[in-house]
Amino acid sequence: MVTHVPFAGLLPRGGGRIHVATGFNKWGLTNGVAAALAIAGAIAGEKPKWAERLATHHATLSDAGEAAGANLQVAGHLVGGWARAEFSAAPAEPPAEGAGRVVRSGLSPVAESTVEGVTCRLSAVCTHLGGIVSWNDAEKTWDCPLHGSRFAADGRLLEGPAVADLSDMPDKEKVKT
Repeated sequence: MVTHVPFAGLLPRGGGRIHVATGFNKWGLTNGVAAALAIAGAIAGEKPKWAERLATHHATLSDAGEAAGANLQVAGHLVGGWARAEFSAAPAEPPAEGAGRVVRSGLSPVAESTVEGVTCRLSAVCTHLGGIVSWNDAEKTWDCPLHGSRFAADGRLLEGPAVADLSDMPDKEKVKT
């Protein structure tokens, strides 16, 4: 649920043998350490007092409503991204230097960008859950609005939760302009 507090403790219905840590919301570097300390302490029988909050199932009815709203927003991004790509035919010329766009090639959404004189045409479908990426002008990256995955202009994965790069489009790949 959307409680804004990560969970680190025994997996419900795990028979008291499986520990889990989740809900870091992109704060894994700090919350991951706290979760590791909490779980290690629980296993060793020396659980820190502050860790009790992390191991408590604290979802309320309003949290369920917030979670439903967040999931509806994600679904809206998913449907909207596919719809925008469907109605965006590719212009003949490549994007300007430093620019990116999502267009349609047949039935496929295509991410086109030009960075440092190299134009790339990639699948615009995020490899995590199928969201349509959008161009980040400031970072010169492809960002997925669903769960925050980020990809370099050439499709290389920069940040998950996706675990795979964006694939090249077979008709026109990287072209020096």
